[in-house]
Amino acid sequence: MKHDLIISNTTNYIPTTTTTNTTTTTTTTTTTTTTTTTTKTFHKNEKNNKI
Repeated sequence: MKHDLIISNTTNYIPTTTTTNTTTTTTTTTTTTTTTTTTKTFHKNEKNNKI
């Protein structure tokens, strides 16, 4: 019972604060993910060339 109350309280608080933060974070995360994927592909190509 006590845990349920805490969860409902946090759920109510998080949306209001996170709504603005999520938009900003999403943009940053997308850029980082794209860079990581490109780097991984390059590394794979280098290894293949060496072999």
